[in-house]
Amino acid sequence: CPVTKARAIRELFCLVPKKNGKTTLAAALMITAVLMNERPRASFIVVGPTVEAANLAFAQALGMIQLDPWLEQQFHYQEHKRTLTFRPSRATLVIKSFDPKTLTGTKAAGILVDEEHVVAEITNGDRAMGQLRGGMISQPEAFLDIITTQSERPPKGVFKTDLQKARAVRDGK
Repeated sequence: CPVTKARAIRELFCLVPKKNGKTTLAAALMITAVLMNERPRASFIVVGPTVEAANLAFAQALGMIQLDPWLEQQFHYQEHKRTLTFRPSRATLVIKSFDPKTLTGTKAAGILVDEEHVVAEITNGDRAMGQLRGGMISQPEAFLDIITTQSERPPKGVFKTDLQKARAVRDGK
């Protein structure tokens, strides 16, 4: 809503086939979210299921920025923290690996979870996803994007719940 800044659609679930650039898409979506953000010092997070996935997402985001002279002028980056800061608004994009201990207390304006089917295998993954969603309550413009592939085994945990919900929405239920 333009007046209240409350987001009408707060969650997005994308089920994408393997090897279709999910991590690159995640990086591009979140850079775009930072650029479109109106709140000073807003926090945005990409959560990868592993350190390797988080490193890849950061490399993709940084590569996009470094390829564009205007973006490179607008962003400050700290590779050791996997953090990109948009200079005009001081909004940050932090790319983390999934660790329930470090995700507790997060109050981000935008969150993107990459490979939720892997997150479902992590101990307390469902609780950490609950923490991420809970942190959105105080942020009317906050959103959660989930981009994942189908699991090799039958869906379980938070992935199964979110997949069922997404399919119900798709089917108009």
